[in-house]
Amino acid sequence: MVLAGGALVALLSCGPDPTVSAAARPPAAETGGESGQQVVAEMDGATVTQAELEEHIRSELTALRQQEYELRRRGIAALVAERLLDREAARRGISTRELLRIEVQEKTPEPTAAQIEKFYQQNRARFGGQRKADLLTQLEQMLKREAASRRANAYRRDLARAAHLRVLIEPPRTEVTIPASAPVLGPSSAPVTIVEFTDYQCPYCTRAQATVEQVMSTYEGKVRLVYRDFPLDFHRQAFAASSAARCAGEQDRFWDYHRGLLTTPGSFDDEDFKGRAAELGLDATLFASCLASERHHAVIRESLAAAAELGVEATPTFFINGRQISGARPFEDFQEIIEEELAIATTS
Repeated sequence: MVLAGGALVALLSCGPDPTVSAAARPPAAETGGESGQQVVAEMDGATVTQAELEEHIRSELTALRQQEYELRRRGIAALVAERLLDREAARRGISTRELLRIEVQEKTPEPTAAQIEKFYQQNRARFGGQRKADLLTQLEQMLKREAASRRANAYRRDLARAAHLRVLIEPPRTEVTIPASAPVLGPSSAPVTIVEFTDYQCPYCTRAQATVEQVMSTYEGKVRLVYRDFPLDFHRQAFAASSAARCAGEQDRFWDYHRGLLTTPGSFDDEDFKGRAAELGLDATLFASCLASERHHAVIRESLAAAAELGVEATPTFFINGRQISGARPFEDFQEIIEEELAIATTS
């Protein structure tokens, strides 16, 4: 079951080998099958078919089906958690409130100074320039609530795992084509493919990077990561950052440069981009020449068009074997989907 992340996890809603991520195609009615020829409108002898209508509003329908699926998953999670907590409390002979106090409140650690500092640095823009010292109590409370939420979710997952919970509703899947221009990390034989649409100036993408790294480390050899550009219009340097990362890719350092953009703050102007390249030991002349050119602009725009076609509206957005999740989600959300997909790959 998909359980919500911490209280601080804000969701935004950031030839070719036409490899397609392992994704089931939509039902026939959605792809112009027999029922797709059903006429839904007529005018002066001309008609509009079901298939034509669904193609015209495909991205909106995709988003709607995803929302419906996530609503159902959340509903299942809530119902299951409530019943399992009540059952466990009854087994121990205590109230559910007391069970949560023992298993959540007492097992939630206090935030460390390092955690407070990291959170403050990552979210300085949110605090309007206020000093950390003036926000200390607020920061501690926010991190404590987040930690308590993570602990509660972990405990509920443990109960569900012990009860051998299986969610039987089918997730919507989107067929995601991977162009030859897309940077890829991980083996092509991996049973799970994650396609990530990212904006380098998006703070949620920055927060998600640590989770992505944890996923790739935990599932080394089993997960393939595909990067797609999605620089948002209101992030003025995001398009240039995408271009700079691809310039680094010309010298086989895309992923190092990519990680630096997401983990190390900077001005994101040309001098900043060149300084990052120098730190990686890239050829300065080649990098500067690439940066001054527009040779990667067409590929970035193609990625933006692909995102629009898929109904992507915010960053970061991920497709895990075609299953969409958005926002700076916790590792456990990725883990749950990946484990389900690995199980499918094992049995198929």
